[in-house]
Amino acid sequence: MKKERLLYLDLIKLVAVIMVFTIHFTRTLEYAQISFKTHILPDSLFGLYLGSYGVTLFFIVSGAVLMYIYGEKEINLATYYKKRFLGIYPMFWLAFTIFFIANEFINPGFAKDINHGTFLFTLLGIDGQVGVYTGTYYLLGEWFLTVIIVMYIIFPFLKKLVLSHPVWTFIIFTLSTISSAFNWFDCYLAVDAYFFHRIPEILFGMIFIQYFKKPRWHMLIPSIAILAILAIFDFPNMNQMIRIWLVGYSSFLILSFVFSFLKGKGIEIISHFIDKFCYPIFLTHHIIMLTFIPKFALSRTFGAIEVLLVYALCWIATLLSSAFLVWATPKMIKLFPCLWAKLTATT
Repeated sequence: MKKERLLYLDLIKLVAVIMVFTIHFTRTLEYAQISFKTHILPDSLFGLYLGSYGVTLFFIVSGAVLMYIYGEKEINLATYYKKRFLGIYPMFWLAFTIFFIANEFINPGFAKDINHGTFLFTLLGIDGQVGVYTGTYYLLGEWFLTVIIVMYIIFPFLKKLVLSHPVWTFIIFTLSTISSAFNWFDCYLAVDAYFFHRIPEILFGMIFIQYFKKPRWHMLIPSIAILAILAIFDFPNMNQMIRIWLVGYSSFLILSFVFSFLKGKGIEIISHFIDKFCYPIFLTHHIIMLTFIPKFALSRTFGAIEVLLVYALCWIATLLSSAFLVWATPKMIKLFPCLWAKLTATT
């Protein structure tokens, strides 16, 4: 029997997508040296960078969704990993191929000086993180694609821990992350980009969905208090991971409570849309912005109308490319077994 879809999780995911998309739009305008005064959204909320805000919500929701799907049933590892592989890599490889060819037309020879051996990192989908240490073929997918891949790999292990020792599991991973984050020495990789540091957020979502299922009103009181304190007072020396957790956990509880009241056909349509388009939007939006926004900069000053117009055009281009990936990826998956069968039949 198919489980009822938790619409509020998809709505939170939509908030995360909008945050990440919008902050990348702002940064790309700056990269293109376009002067502008109108911001679609502020660069930070509650002292947390908007991109980090969206990413933490996404990780919490991802943990919750995985636990909701697999929490009450035995995981067949072969089936599970095959499904996760097909859900990530074919679309990633297709999108990379398309944008690599397009980039070669626009900027011929753009990748000629990159060590060919680093293409392995691209095939694995981890070039966004490895790229902080050395030149890679990184074009799309963002650094957090690595975290998503690791999350899928270790989820069966995390699930067993959450079902058997939820409190101790959360405490141990949180304390381990705090110890690591306070002694972070890597001057290339940001402290919040290290996949190990994001496990507590994934666990938070898993534990919430397994033991609470739905948000409770009494969870709002501490959550609102935390966000209010962070909005009013400045804590310049607060560790980045601590701030991410405080804002992410509190916002997730508030948004899940508020969004749980939203029902109806329209909400279901939005839910199905974001479920289908979230991943391709994350894959494509940044490269589309970096490709097209500098072309729009005929004038180096954008008024409010120009900012809104270019923002809307970036959304349209991203959604069109995402729709193509959603359409083409299943066909590509079916095509390769057919080609392999023909090749093996002729040998």
